[in-house]
Amino acid sequence: MKKKFVMIAVFIMMSLAAVSTAEVTITTAIGNGADGGVSNDGNQGPNVVLGTATNVNLRHYDTVRAKAVILRFDISTVAGDDLSDAVLSITTSSTANRGRTINIYGLIDGPDDLWDESALCYNTAPGLIHEGETGYTFAYINIDSSKWSLLGTMPFAAAPATNTGPIDLTSFIAADTNGVISLLLYTSTSDNSQSWYCDMKEYYPTYPMPALTFPHAIPVGSSYPQPEDGSTITDLNLSQLCWKNKWINRYKVWLSPVDANETNYQSLLTPICSFDLADPNLTDLCMDIPAGMLPLENPAVYTWAVEGYVYSESDPGHTGEPNELLTASVWQFFTTDIPALVSSPEDQYKFPGESASFAASFEAISPVTGVTWYKVGDPDTAVNPADSDVTIGIIDEGDNQYTVTLTIDNLEIADDGAYYCIAQNGGPSKPSEAAYLVIKRMLAHWDFNGDAEDETGVYNGTLMGEPNFVTDGTRQALQFDGVDDYVDLPDGFANFRSGLTFTVWADPLVAANYARFIDLGNGAPSDNIFFTRAGTGSWLHFELYTGTVSGGYVSLGGGTLVQNEWQLLAVTLDETGHAVLYKNGLPIANSTIAIPNVVTRTSNFIGQSNWTADALYNGLIDDMQVYNYTLTEDAIAQMYADAVGDFCRFRPAYDYNNNCIVDLGDLATVATQWLQCGIYPETACP
Repeated sequence: MKKKFVMIAVFIMMSLAAVSTAEVTITTAIGNGADGGVSNDGNQGPNVVLGTATNVNLRHYDTVRAKAVILRFDISTVAGDDLSDAVLSITTSSTANRGRTINIYGLIDGPDDLWDESALCYNTAPGLIHEGETGYTFAYINIDSSKWSLLGTMPFAAAPATNTGPIDLTSFIAADTNGVISLLLYTSTSDNSQSWYCDMKEYYPTYPMPALTFPHAIPVGSSYPQPEDGSTITDLNLSQLCWKNKWINRYKVWLSPVDANETNYQSLLTPICSFDLADPNLTDLCMDIPAGMLPLENPAVYTWAVEGYVYSESDPGHTGEPNELLTASVWQFFTTDIPALVSSPEDQYKFPGESASFAASFEAISPVTGVTWYKVGDPDTAVNPADSDVTIGIIDEGDNQYTVTLTIDNLEIADDGAYYCIAQNGGPSKPSEAAYLVIKRMLAHWDFNGDAEDETGVYNGTLMGEPNFVTDGTRQALQFDGVDDYVDLPDGFANFRSGLTFTVWADPLVAANYARFIDLGNGAPSDNIFFTRAGTGSWLHFELYTGTVSGGYVSLGGGTLVQNEWQLLAVTLDETGHAVLYKNGLPIANSTIAIPNVVTRTSNFIGQSNWTADALYNGLIDDMQVYNYTLTEDAIAQMYADAVGDFCRFRPAYDYNNNCIVDLGDLATVATQWLQCGIYPETACP
């Protein structure tokens, strides 16, 4: 097995136009990957120095590819900024072995961060010991824990996909003192198989490079404008324009009540000031609006621009003028006397019979006198304030701030949907954003007792092929032949923002490749949600896609799925993205993944995949249920107990006779060992 480490230099991405809401992304530069060009596996030696290839490939495959990858990031350009919540993202162009999880290690801060970049290769990286080494092969790597700290794991999904953790890098980055971050991607110190791909290969620049994104850092130039870009204000005596600055020596500010953009602002706007900065690192800047422009026109579109100049590279001593334009930011705000939206309502997840309350806030010079709430539909319909279960309110908060509310009592399934509002004070406001009211309930239940009808009456299935209804012991089930049998389900399954639960009794007869229990989506890949076997092994796997990109998965092997045996399989996902796999009433694996998009799914199956290369299910399925919320661990355990009777949910520590109870039998076991003594000399024993 050839052994190679990929070491990649870094650069910082800067735009010539500053942004409204800021973040800074630092990416790896192009360097030799495990494949170098299209392939250079045949000529990579143990002391190869990385050069400048036209692609990057972070990849491993048994016997021929790298077992580990090293990424180095220069974060000195964001030193002093808020670097919390950093996100590591690695985009894959192809991936084998879906279900692979990669460990992410960080090189502990110190001199080791700066090892010689002219000899970056596997045998110069600090703290990595190659066990079983013979020539260019080794069995695995031992990682020196005094050098490398395990930061977390990153599941790599089926590509193309951007993989982002979850990994908490905040503490690791906060401990950095030299502006260099080195990360190691590795599967295991004892797993010889370690077949994983993290491919960018010749597909760069189609796919982005590995990146660290700092959502709270400040980019070069001007950012975070106040008023915010696109905002509506009611204060016609606005006195200042403010922004955050980084690395600029001179600013020129433009302002006029016109609609302008980056291409024409200089011809349409009025320059209102120009000033030099004694300290180019001064963060917060404000500029007074000239008194002659106040009060602001109303209603109007105001465009303002901030140009940032620096000293020319030909003037390293800064003896001349800072006259080289580096950044130009163009923003807009709007003035109005009608209510201006401040905040929109938030989603509500409720059971039938409960109450839901929505609230939105507005700013208005004159009092808000009315509000209309709408339910999204075709067409949208106004909520009837005369309905006895509906209460609509307007609250004057003072200082031109108003809160409008909608409360719906005694919730029914018919109330499920999205709601928004429009406030009035002589003129209507812009609509608020819509918020979802999700009525938590069982969406579908197929008991397969002679038909594929859904007990809720919504998702009645259509049998495809010739699946047979059979009796197997106490179960009436549907038997799939793995050739052409599956169940086609109606369109729907749109909204899982409040989470979801899939449960199924399954007796697979064959370990068929990626054979689905259920697959909801719009093709492959397109907003899929699927519960499946991973590959042809014993892996139980749940994964979802947000659009065409994997939103993550939770998966477990080690004999999880067995043939010719009934087993209760379940997965839950809550509204935060916490996913849990269950087998026979017990949680067995968990992960944090994305929340599915709200979209009608039109390609929905039991026993078939949206991917044509995947096998059809071969075996029996019974009692499949789908919920639009997260069933509790107790509910899953009760579901299993209802079918099999009492079962051992956990093994008490002192249950020596394995009956799941600490009882007199366990005490008798202890008693047989009473006063057994291992002290030497024996005369010291009681």
